[in-house]
Amino acid sequence: MSKTILFSGRFDPVHLSHIRTLQRIAREYDKVIVCVLDYPDRFEPINDTLKVLRDTLGCCFGNYDIMVNTVNLEHTTHEDMETLPAFDVIGTGNQAVFFNMTKLKIPVVAVKRTPGYNGTDIRNWHELCRFVEERKMFK
Repeated sequence: MSKTILFSGRFDPVHLSHIRTLQRIAREYDKVIVCVLDYPDRFEPINDTLKVLRDTLGCCFGNYDIMVNTVNLEHTTHEDMETLPAFDVIGTGNQAVFFNMTKLKIPVVAVKRTPGYNGTDIRNWHELCRFVEERKMFK
């Protein structure tokens, strides 16, 4: 029996830990649906995120589908879930998503995050660099 996992996240910005996590998931499931959350004020434009994911994952494994999603699984309802493609299980490293899926009785597995930098660190470093540049520090 084929198993499909839907892995949703912001991927903002997409980084190496995301890629490594998705590669690990792909070894465990027949199909991985990567669901990129689109929301206002993204750090990285959604099209850039999609391109990086397609370019990176497409050369490694053939079992990925990549899609844009506007449904935040942390706060979703059963009605919102019906807008997503068919899957067997939700995979997440986000505790709020895990608890919401459990509450909705939707099959969910906790996906251990891959060590390394995370999106929050990258966004904070970017802000620090911009702060330093704007003030002409260290020149």
